Amino acid sequence: MGGEFQAILLEGIFFLGTDPYPDSNGETREGFCDLLVQEDPGKPSRSVYDILLPLVGQKVQFAAHHLPSLPIDPTRWGAGSCMWQSAGHCPYGHHERPGDLFNVSVQGVLVYDLDHEKSSGDWWVEQFDGKRVPLPLALVLAGHQARIAAATVMSVEEMRSALEKAGGGSVDAVGASVSNMQELLERLTDKVNREG
Repeated sequence: MGGEFQAILLEGIFFLGTDPYPDSNGETREGFCDLLVQEDPGKPSRSVYDILLPLVGQKVQFAAHHLPSLPIDPTRWGAGSCMWQSAGHCPYGHHERPGDLFNVSVQGVLVYDLDHEKSSGDWWVEQFDGKRVPLPLALVLAGHQARIAAATVMSVEEMRSALEKAGGGSVDAVGASVSNMQELLERLTDKVNREG
């Protein structure tokens, strides 16, 4: 596989955007239907396509799921993760199965196929036996509080090499450094406890 370690974590309210909006390069995509995420009410929404694109073609561990509100409210669709309840119909099916929560965790090569006729695309993970696991993100996440996490998968040798190239030293050196920090933290905690 090669390359450097990459990881993303998206958490917020997901929705579809069809109006022209700038992509990560500042260019406007006309008529492109994209899944967007609003992570913070005070900040602009972000394109899931733009965020996941650097991981396309790479071996990844990919996970996505509905994220119930806390405390969990069993009277709300998707335990509070579904924003469609007031509309009476949910594309995921919460109107028929209100207690269901979408959850997928899969490892393989992340693939995106743009369908120009639909002005949208399809995500999937191709596993090493050739099986394709579809990731219907727009269908199951739009209108929901949800989370997407993805990270490139590296062999131990690739991790060691990436760590050394990043200036982190060897894995053994990092382990020793962590042990030193843990010992220092324990001594500080003891001192604080003694001094009250």
